[in-house]
Amino acid sequence: MATAVRTEQPEVLARVATTPPTPQPTRVPRRARLTLLVVLLTLVVAQPLSIPLAYHAIREFIGVVPAFVGMDVHSQWEAYLARPKAPDVLFIGDSQTFTDVDAKAVSTELSARMSRPISVFRFGVPGEGPAFLDALMYRVMHRPSRPQWVVLEVNQTTMNANRRWDPTADLWELSNPADPGFLNLAFRVDPFRWRLLRAWLVPYFITYQPVAQLAQCSLVEHAQQAAVLLGHVPLELRGKVACKSGVAYLQVNRYHEDATWRFSGEDSSYIREAVAMAHAGGTKVMFATYPFVQLEAINPVNYATFQSKMSTLTNDLGVSTFNLVNELTDEQSIHNPSLWLDPAHMEPAGARALAPKLSQVVAGIMQGSG
Repeated sequence: MATAVRTEQPEVLARVATTPPTPQPTRVPRRARLTLLVVLLTLVVAQPLSIPLAYHAIREFIGVVPAFVGMDVHSQWEAYLARPKAPDVLFIGDSQTFTDVDAKAVSTELSARMSRPISVFRFGVPGEGPAFLDALMYRVMHRPSRPQWVVLEVNQTTMNANRRWDPTADLWELSNPADPGFLNLAFRVDPFRWRLLRAWLVPYFITYQPVAQLAQCSLVEHAQQAAVLLGHVPLELRGKVACKSGVAYLQVNRYHEDATWRFSGEDSSYIREAVAMAHAGGTKVMFATYPFVQLEAINPVNYATFQSKMSTLTNDLGVSTFNLVNELTDEQSIHNPSLWLDPAHMEPAGARALAPKLSQVVAGIMQGSG
């Protein structure tokens, strides 16, 4: 019996095999757009919150040393803005101005020497030199009330053309309230000006690093505490976290050590500009150098060069100056831990001990100026 075999026409099979499947509608692009929109909205909403978090993080990074608490730009600038009027004498400079000038003690001493009340404020920012101080002088001189005197620190360490220090974060912290003149000057003096511009336009560019660093440090600290409870601390968790060692603050300012020194002519121009601004606003200026243990002995040639250059600059500007680099640097004092934090910074007790001499030289210049 023959078996019937069912066959299909070749053209039918070909047509069936080559007919493309009907495309199914997809929601992937729409979902992707929606997700992106949510992310962008979250970033926009969270960005203002990142600003106070960054202020807090930088304040924490600096405050790991008790003598440095409150040395961040935001805290000092807010304190200055809160004053009903400008101080009679304003000290500005780097961290030495902050640690070596006891404003209350100097105010008391100056008031006694000048036979009238003299108010004093000090504004010292770690690592900052003439570029930042030029911008700070602009801020001070464009307030409704101005100081009678500005004591401007001149420092061999910060006036180094080979030094790599990024003032962007500190200039950004000084940017409120907004002032077009300040923005223009800060953009001009910042060697990393495009980073500053990005920070003004999109704060995330400046806030993410300190905020992320603080969050990372917090996680590591909790991990260390947990490891201690478990009885074994891994080698990776035995070191001090960056936020507690001072490294985190140096990372904010992208500091790179350079042992070589060369006098900075550019910094000289910023000092000239700052002095001119002060004089235009009716404020007098004097230059100051604070105690530094064996600074001259570190490199006598560099020290002599700096003193010579500054002498020329001082004479050109007609500005009075004083140099206390060797004060309280005798053998007994430098080995007194209550006076010195390190060779460049005094403890609060050291600043109080320096106040009489500091007030004496400042009062002498004030009285001599008429």
